Amino acid sequence: MELRHLEYFAACAEAGSVSRAAGRLGLTQPSLSRQVRALERELGTQLLRRTPRGVSPTAAGERLLRHTRRISADLARIPEILAAAAADRETVRVGIPPSLPTTWFTEVMRDLATRQPMIDLDIVDMFSPEQDRALKEGRLDVGILHHEPGDVVAVRVLEQQLGLAIRPESAGTVTTLGDMHGRRVLGHESWEYSGQWRELVAAAAAEGAAVDWRFRRISEHVELVARASGAEALLATRDTAARFVPDWSWIPVRPEGADSLKLTCWAARTRGASEAAIEVIDEIRAHPYVEPEH
Repeated sequence: MELRHLEYFAACAEAGSVSRAAGRLGLTQPSLSRQVRALERELGTQLLRRTPRGVSPTAAGERLLRHTRRISADLARIPEILAAAAADRETVRVGIPPSLPTTWFTEVMRDLATRQPMIDLDIVDMFSPEQDRALKEGRLDVGILHHEPGDVVAVRVLEQQLGLAIRPESAGTVTTLGDMHGRRVLGHESWEYSGQWRELVAAAAAEGAAVDWRFRRISEHVELVARASGAEALLATRDTAARFVPDWSWIPVRPEGADSLKLTCWAARTRGASEAAIEVIDEIRAHPYVEPEH
């Protein structure tokens, strides 16, 4: 049974004539008659009494006509229902840095969609300083940054190990940061890792390594940039390395007296943020990040 068959039956019952109903529907009278009879056969009951003067609904037809009118009224309200639903939905613009663990954040989005189905996320790939500005200018509702921004509400949400992704040609000769003495390492512009920069320099010095640091923005073209600049390694989190240079080996950077050098992420919002933005940050906080074993 199709909806149009119910509409054809209702048109005949309300017009009292198959020919008049056919004219209103833009069909031929024989075609409309066949459609209504097919509906009666499918339902196993007569819906219309047919006389030389026209047609009228049977008792079963009267009941079906009432239901059909109700269905038609509900269908007519669909635009109104959808408009109301759209008005209740809220889009939260979330900035994420390139090094964010994609598997972890995918789980955050999946669970948020389950718990808060009226919140839509608009994800923007954006570096930390740009997120800081976008939050304060109202272009972002939530930011996930590598530094704790001022003048906003921020909470620490995860830490990732920083390490070296080693070019395949150099993989056999580099097992520690000290092995990079006299070699070139490409890193993201130092302000992105501002909290870790001093630790990194100290870690290299502690291993007697004078590293030739080169800083660029890390993007999908980082392997080309690294090779063009002569860099033998990339300073990056494991997730960033897996995303941009999957064929390069990765080793953690371990400063003296510490297990590893950590890159911290903060989730931030403005003080006057919407309830939806607060819900997003609460969902992020509800998902502790577990660093994969090296």
